[in-house]
Amino acid sequence: MAYYNRGDVVWAIVAWENDDGSYSWKERPVIIYDVIGEDYYHIMITGTDRRKTNVGIWVEKDSYEGKIMHLTKDSFINLSNGIIKVQRSDIRKLMGFCPEKILERIDLLCDENNIERP
Repeated sequence: MAYYNRGDVVWAIVAWENDDGSYSWKERPVIIYDVIGEDYYHIMITGTDRRKTNVGIWVEKDSYEGKIMHLTKDSFINLSNGIIKVQRSDIRKLMGFCPEKILERIDLLCDENNIERP
């Protein structure tokens, strides 16, 4: 049985690719996009505004959505990195919840930009 559900915003440790191609680990907020069995698939959230270069959704922390998600700053839901598997052991805590209308926008952006979903 899954501990987290689609739409949960959680704090997790995720792999991060550096400019030189190496990887490091970073704690950050992510949205649980899907749960298949014991596998969790997430979308990264960043405080860097990437609207001009990446596919995603900008959410202001003081907006209704930002408050429900418990964002600590204005944030970008970054779909350009794809929807990535995360281990339950790498999820630290539940932060908030992603509203259904944002999840629907994510689905639409995935369709429009041929972003593979689990």
